[in-house]
Amino acid sequence: MFELLSDDVTRRIYQHLNAQERGRFASLNQSLRRLFKTWDDVQCCSVRSDGLSLAGESYVFEHEPFVSCLKRCPWIRKLAVHDVRVLAEADISLIGYLGNLDELHIPSDLFDSRVPRKQLIESLLSLPKLRILCVQQRYCDDKSHLNIFTADHAIAIKSKNVTHIKLQAVTVSSDALEMLSVKYPQTLQKLCLIGSLMHTHDINVYFNAINRFDNLSALTIPPSLYSISPSNEAFFAAKYPSLQNLQALQTLAVFVSRPDVNELKRFVYAVLPTTLQDLILFDASYQLELSVKDELGSHMPKVSIFHLTIDKIDAKGESCLGKEDVPHLTT
Repeated sequence: MFELLSDDVTRRIYQHLNAQERGRFASLNQSLRRLFKTWDDVQCCSVRSDGLSLAGESYVFEHEPFVSCLKRCPWIRKLAVHDVRVLAEADISLIGYLGNLDELHIPSDLFDSRVPRKQLIESLLSLPKLRILCVQQRYCDDKSHLNIFTADHAIAIKSKNVTHIKLQAVTVSSDALEMLSVKYPQTLQKLCLIGSLMHTHDINVYFNAINRFDNLSALTIPPSLYSISPSNEAFFAAKYPSLQNLQALQTLAVFVSRPDVNELKRFVYAVLPTTLQDLILFDASYQLELSVKDELGSHMPKVSIFHLTIDKIDAKGESCLGKEDVPHLTT
């Protein structure tokens, strides 16, 4: 009966089948087996310790073996790995099947400096069409300063068109950010660093690197690099870092360690570019009032204030992340 159907009609039927049904359908005859050797309608893959989810434009279904998924689904454009153990147990050579990957989400503990994973990390980062890279913290994991994103990791990224980078729950070395700024000064549009840890004594290196991203439109800054605080005046000795050369910057998020209207004014008028449209303030003190918007005058960006709930302890003794309505600027 299926011999009477066109390949187009058969493919449409196939798209409505789950993984097990697809296997049975393809086994009916040699023609169907050849037609569905690869699943070219699968574009997204989410990998967990207990299996994975595959998704296309109009369906989502569960599947078990990660390895067979890589072989069968060469057109996966988005991959989210929730458990590093899944990758550690897979054959690294199979990552080559992800040559069309556009968006990659990987857990921060993949970069644990105590575990030798150089080849695995380089295989993932060197995917040729990668455009969005997100290193993220698993909800059940604590932050660790031993998760380190280094210059070697930045060098390993081979794509020439990276536009979005998110580095969360990792220590980002200054030379790593510097390397990214050398490689992607024109293409990078969104940089989310707010969940990362940085070396404060290298603040000038970090800010010089950020200033190289000519087309950066959205930026989040971790408190280990900069936060609104009355101690800034003494720390910077009146020579504040500047982002005023970033004329494409429209959205910026920064922490408020201790509310100080004068420091906030100095940050808006001396540090930020005049093109900025949205300023997001993450306030863990619950003391920053909405009336602060009136203090800044009319020639200023739109200000949004998010009160954060501190839940987990990081290497500095306080969390960089909160639970309430934190915007995701890189997706």
